[in-house]
Amino acid sequence: MNQEKIGKFIAKLRKEKNLTQAQLGEKLNVSDTAVSKWERGKTLPDISILEELSDILEITVSDLLRGEKNTDDITIKAIKYYNKASKYKYAKCFVILLIVIVIGFLSAFLINNYNRFRVYSIGSTKDEFIVSGYLIVNKNKNILIIDNIEYNSKYSGTNYQTILNQIDIILKDDKKILFTLGNNLEYENIFLQEYLSDKYIFLDDYVENNEFILYDDERNFYLEIHYTDNFNIENKINIPLYFKEEISSSKLFY
Repeated sequence: MNQEKIGKFIAKLRKEKNLTQAQLGEKLNVSDTAVSKWERGKTLPDISILEELSDILEITVSDLLRGEKNTDDITIKAIKYYNKASKYKYAKCFVILLIVIVIGFLSAFLINNYNRFRVYSIGSTKDEFIVSGYLIVNKNKNILIIDNIEYNSKYSGTNYQTILNQIDIILKDDKKILFTLGNNLEYENIFLQEYLSDKYIFLDDYVENNEFILYDDERNFYLEIHYTDNFNIENKINIPLYFKEEISSSKLFY
């Protein structure tokens, strides 16, 4: 297939129809620049407009692709050549579009994850307590979640279980109190084990003296449970906490 021959053929037929490049382009919804490139043999018309272009020039598609009027059908070789050229064109456009999308996605991803974060699971070193939750830390935002406090008392399920009158749950480190969940007894005669298992602590961006809650190997964290029972006897339980790193941004993004 001779692109230059096809281009000259299109130019010849266009002039015979007394059409300018702009007028022919308007009929085909393409620019006059595109028509100019065809006629100079730089590119071929898109396969989707071959039939319409042939109708305007009053020739067959076979004639157009041969670059001359001929009653014979276009050869199989010419069809394969044109299809190959078209597929290459669309494949090239697809690759360029894919690269643009990937670059945009990566840019947005890096911007959104600029601040590296770490995620720690929470547990307790006190045998009779099972504490679970997560601490999520970065330089701008910190979230602490405790979603379960299970108290495995030797009196669980017996008549000696502690019945609450008042209770406070305190989160603290070695130096200060970080959070206090005050008395919120919705039911009378509630057991300590039952109350703790229903507690959910969510601490978001808590600031104390302009410091966030940060994980630090040198700091110790505790849950302190202060309560009075139904005999108005005051009690305190101290629950040491530990943090285990689960996910870090260095593992995910770098």
